[in-house]
Amino acid sequence: MKFTEEVAKKLNNLLEKNYDAEKGYQDAAERIENPTMKDFLQEQAQKRYGFGHEIKTEIKNYGEEPDKGGSAKGTVHRAWMDLKA
Repeated sequence: MKFTEEVAKKLNNLLEKNYDAEKGYQDAAERIENPTMKDFLQEQAQKRYGFGHEIKTEIKNYGEEPDKGGSAKGTVHRAWMDLKA
């Protein structure tokens, strides 16, 4: 595997985790009633959104394509949190 492909693969793994974190913060912000905490969670989700764009740019700089979504593990975790809520 070429160096650029290896770096892009690692960045895509990071991007996947970032997608999961962004979705998790968004879900939590939608469920909470405390306005201060809601603002904090929305801000964290927005930061993850920005990080995602930065990571995508780096992946493209290596001549590779960024992944489009989060992980199955993240989806299952959010589903579990829905059940608990």
